[in-house]
Formats: sequence, C-alpha cells, structure tokens
Amino acid sequence: MAHPSWDRDALGVLMAPFTGTELPAWVEEVLGAGLASVILFGHNTPTPQTAGSLARAVHARAPDCVVAIDEEGGDVTRIQSATGSSLPTAWALGEVDDIELTRAVGSALGDVLAACDLDLALAPVLDVSTDPANPVIGTRAFGDDPDRVAAHARAFSTGLVEAGLGTCAKHFPGHGATATDSHTALPLIDLDAPQFAREHLAPWSIIPWLDSVMTAHVLVPAHGEGPASISPWSRPLLDRAAGGRFRGLVITDALDMGAVAQEPGYAEAVVRAIESGADLLCLGTSIRRDDQQMLREAHDALIAAVDSGRITRQGLRARAEHTRGVLHTLRTRRRFVPPQPLEEA
Repeated sequence: MAHPSWDRDALGVLMAPFTGTELPAWVEEVLGAGLASVILFGHNTPTPQTAGSLARAVHARAPDCVVAIDEEGGDVTRIQSATGSSLPTAWALGEVDDIELTRAVGSALGDVLAACDLDLALAPVLDVSTDPANPVIGTRAFGDDPDRVAAHARAFSTGLVEAGLGTCAKHFPGHGATATDSHTALPLIDLDAPQFAREHLAPWSIIPWLDSVMTAHVLVPAHGEGPASISPWSRPLLDRAAGGRFRGLVITDALDMGAVAQEPGYAEAVVRAIESGADLLCLGTSIRRDDQQMLREAHDALIAAVDSGRITRQGLRARAEHTRGVLHTLRTRRRFVPPQPLEEA
C-alpha cells in the first residue's frame, strides 16, 4: 500500500520516538510506510512487560523495524526506570576490573532486553571520563583510562551480542573531557589533536566489532568546526580511528538536544547530519515535544533538501538502503537467539 504523504527514503534514515505506553495510530501508519527504527524511553517503559508489549506491537506491524532503547544499565536505565537498574554502573565495573564480570553484566542486560523483544541497546559508553566536573558522563564511563574503557566496553558488547542484541558505542569522538551537558548547551573540548587522540580516540579502535556508533554534540576545534554529530570532519576521523574497518551504522545523538536544537536548529541539524555521513538520525525524546510533529519536521526537512538539490535522491536512497541492510542483520540476530522468559531474565 502506498503512503503518498511519507517518503520511504527519508523514513529509512530516521529513528523516531513516540509518547505513551501503547502504539499510536500514526506510528502504525509510518511503520507501514517504511520507518527504519523507533526508540523507547522511560516514559514508554514503566515496566519491562510494557516494553515487551510495545516492541511486539511494532514488530507485528513492521517485522524489520528495529526497536532501540536508550539503556546502559546502572545510572541510565529505561527498562527499570520505575525502580532503578539492578545492575552496577560502568564505573563500578571498571573499578572492579574483572572483564568476565563485565561480559556477564552485558549478557544479563541483554537477556532482559531480548525477553522484551528489543533489538538495539544504545550501549556501551566508550567515553573516557577525564573531567571530574562532567555532568553528563561521570559513572556512565568505565573509567578514566582509555585501555580499561576499551577492554570493558568490548566485553560488555560481547555480552549484549550473546543475548542477541545489537550494540551502539557512544559518544564519538568522546564526551568525557567536558564540564558542559550537551542536553542544554554545546560542549567544547579544547585539547590538541595528539592529546585528544591519546586520551579519547584510542578506545574507538574496537568499533569494527560493534554494530553502530553514536556521534556526540561536541566541539573539538583540533579536528574541525561544528559539532561532531552534524559536521563533515567527524566521519573521516571515525574511519581513521577504526582503521577503515567499520561497516556498521553511524547514529546521531538525539537531535532535539539543546547543543544542536538551539543552533543551527532541529530541522537544519537533521539535514546537516545526513550531509556529514550519518546513517540513522535519533530524533530524541517526545517528552517535551509533539511526537508526530518531530517526525514530520525531520522528514520534511530531508525532502526539502532533496527538492532543492542540497541532498541527492540517489544519495539519500543509498543511505537508507545501507541503513536498512544493517538493521535487517540486527533483526535476524534477534530472531536466531531464543530469548529467555522475562521472569527468568
């Protein structure tokens, strides 16, 4: 069935939120039209059972749509938002420094998410927390040593994959050396290139073994102008950090965050993200905005960019096809790893 009001190529690069604990009718429509992914936040998941019902409803309407959740365990949990996570923070795991324990924690989290029919965890965190005043990373990081961060992030990812989940390393090129929260303003990391590479880029060498990478809304003048998430310098830097071997998805951090929504603005940030090499645009949370309007505004910005010649139709279609190919792989993984019953997980 055709959906003339929605463009399949534009929907193929979008990860959309929605409000509530039941699937809205408009989401069912865009799923049928080809929406690539939806993302769940705490307001969608007051209980794991609710999360499972939502994910199954999405998959019933669109079998290849990936249901992502902003879930790290520890201090950042959506699946246990009502009670707090039963798992330790990444920082605690780094302090214990037992790689097998970290893998087991990743597997335990993955078992719960798989039992809820979720596909992609936006984890692990590869940030190296070098600024004690950092208001947004802190205990979400595995530590302040790049080698320790890399080792534990890879172990955590291994556990997630063992449970059938997709993985997303965040926040490239590193959000650990700032005292500014990108939810409200644009952070600046004023380190020279060699120091930044030693302290913050080093862990990203593991990303060829992960499914996706989330780019950060951070300024790193040593590497280029503008926020990493929507600026053309970040994708070549990521490719160099990965030794040219990364074949997964580049996902933006939420484009409704103050760091980019204030300047250059939400719709413009959507277009710049695609121009800068992103594959999948996380639109953010609808807790403060109209959910359907968030998707419509992003979709229409992309179509306007195509109509004006700023983005080519061929380029947008190729990006959407690549994104759908990787997402199909994640859905296939989920189907081939039988989940435990939720109570056991």
